[in-house]
Amino acid sequence: MFVASCHSEFVGNIFRELGVKHVICINHANEVEDEAILNFTEAFYDAVFSNSMKLCDAFKQAQRAISISIST
Repeated sequence: MFVASCHSEFVGNIFRELGVKHVICINHANEVEDEAILNFTEAFYDAVFSNSMKLCDAFKQAQRAISISIST
């Protein structure tokens, strides 16, 4: 489950309690720029579907993509 919304931790926890195995959400105290969400989503799904990565590895790769885009 991918909850692409600022402050989505509460909703993510509900999904997790309902048995969803993997949930990606935003910490309740944080906001994220729309562009960062788009970049993360693109990198994540590209890693999963094009590179057949495991979800955890795709998540880490998407995090790195965002870190690089923020630092440049």
